[in-house]
Amino acid sequence: MYIDVYKAMQSDHDLTIETAIQPYHVELEEFRQIERKIQNQPRLVDRVREALLEHVKAHSAFAQALASPTAAATPTPKKHGKK
Repeated sequence: MYIDVYKAMQSDHDLTIETAIQPYHVELEEFRQIERKIQNQPRLVDRVREALLEHVKAHSAFAQALASPTAAATPTPKKHGKK
């Protein structure tokens, strides 16, 4: 749930945390308690960070453009012949 809330907020920058947690039927203070528990465990912090980075990569127009490059035409050097 914690990761999904932050994924939603990454996808919609106008979304507030209060709105993002509504589908999960938790109060803001409950969410903050979960957040504090996660922040006290480096392994969980890393897991959240990796999940959010993957989400950004999967949904970023820039990242998608990098993932599927188009072939660029390579200029052919002109040969200089004798005149």
